Amino acid sequence: MPKREDSLLRNARREAIIIGLVWLAATVYCCVASYVLGYDRPGRPLGVEDVRPIFGVPRWVFWGYLVPWAVCGVFTFWFAGFYMVDDDLGSDHAEEMAEDPRDV
Repeated sequence: MPKREDSLLRNARREAIIIGLVWLAATVYCCVASYVLGYDRPGRPLGVEDVRPIFGVPRWVFWGYLVPWAVCGVFTFWFAGFYMVDDDLGSDHAEEMAEDPRDV
């Protein structure tokens, strides 16, 4: 009979997958948005009309970094505060580990 998977491992694996996917999506978005908004490409040279700062910050920095980082901050607050499961880790063995084995 196969051993049943521990809920602590299952929850940690699910949370790690979600965090990894959100990180990947944020990284791809930051790179693509910064490239599209801020790099000179053949057939579309950047000019003075492309410099439209938002709150004094270049547009590509605002949409490519500040907004996604703010969204990631809100996601982190929600994920850590409301989604992550607080699993029981078992009993605390700190006192046992602090004892000197030579004293036994």
